[in-house]
Amino acid sequence: MIWIFFLKKWNEIIRRLLERNSLTPKDVDYYVFSQLSDVYNLRTLKLLDVEEKDKKYHFLGKEYGYTGNTCPFLCINRMWDNYSEKNNKIIICTVGAGYSAIAMLYNF
Repeated sequence: MIWIFFLKKWNEIIRRLLERNSLTPKDVDYYVFSQLSDVYNLRTLKLLDVEEKDKKYHFLGKEYGYTGNTCPFLCINRMWDNYSEKNNKIIICTVGAGYSAIAMLYNF
């Protein structure tokens, strides 16, 4: 199953990104993923030891639909008031067809 591969890859690239910045997954205020699958995004958070009750993740795929690897940016636009508080740390992680996994750490 291709999504299992992406869960592991996302976990790997996010952890590497956090390590390079001396952060842990708990230090991140929000995670913004591809809006294709809420289930797999939540499974990725579980691999990172981030709990759903922490409210560090929003799924807007049902509102906007799936818009490819631009999904995270539509989510950021919609949730801007929450995300843009000073010193918030956000991980943006998405995937493109043919396998391009991308993660970015943004600090407001």
